[in-house]
Amino acid sequence: MEVTERERTYVTWMHLAGLSSYIGIPLGHVLVPLVMWIMKHRESAYIDQQGREVLNFQLSITFYLIFSYILIFILIGFIFVGLVVGLHIIATIMAAVKIYHGQNFRYPVTFRVIRPAT
Repeated sequence: MEVTERERTYVTWMHLAGLSSYIGIPLGHVLVPLVMWIMKHRESAYIDQQGREVLNFQLSITFYLIFSYILIFILIGFIFVGLVVGLHIIATIMAAVKIYHGQNFRYPVTFRVIRPAT
């Protein structure tokens, strides 16, 4: 699949948009990439594929955080919250850098719930 620089730049920003909840946008880690994906997924197979990857990761992070917050009642959740947030930030930055440099990236520990239409 031939990927243009414009598509790569857009997808890089889509990955970085996953960090938007850290700058005060409630549920921004899911909503901002979702809006970006909805706007452009029909224009490019690459944007569609990477948008699904971003959304699946952000939804997985949401699930892991909810699970971690529940575990706070037995105190081990504090550790999990830290690990999940660390994974979220590091994996998102790694994805953005790799995508920007033209490499493919698949997030680890991701539930693939949003799949391509068949």
